[in-house]
Amino acid sequence: MKQFFLIWLSLYPGGQICLAQRTPDFVNIEKMKDDSAKVNRWNELAEKTLANNPTLAIDILGKAVELAEKIKYPFGGSVACGIRASMFIYEMKLDSAKLLVDKG
Repeated sequence: MKQFFLIWLSLYPGGQICLAQRTPDFVNIEKMKDDSAKVNRWNELAEKTLANNPTLAIDILGKAVELAEKIKYPFGGSVACGIRASMFIYEMKLDSAKLLVDKG
């Protein structure tokens, strides 16, 4: 039963961000239309949650990069990759940080 639940949880359409972590800011950003302002807000929210919940910040940055690529907004994607690279630097994973900086 436990394995079934874990499989179900990993396939849940909400992705990796569980309902308990959906703050009012998160919900408001999801309701925005897909444009550069939404990417910028994802990046801002990721920076706000970075210190308290780095896993959530990584998921939010993933959403920002995905949307930036979809709407062809390279600056927003670069900002998200830069924030993620700074997280790698903080974690002393310098090779991964260099890859992200070069990508952006």
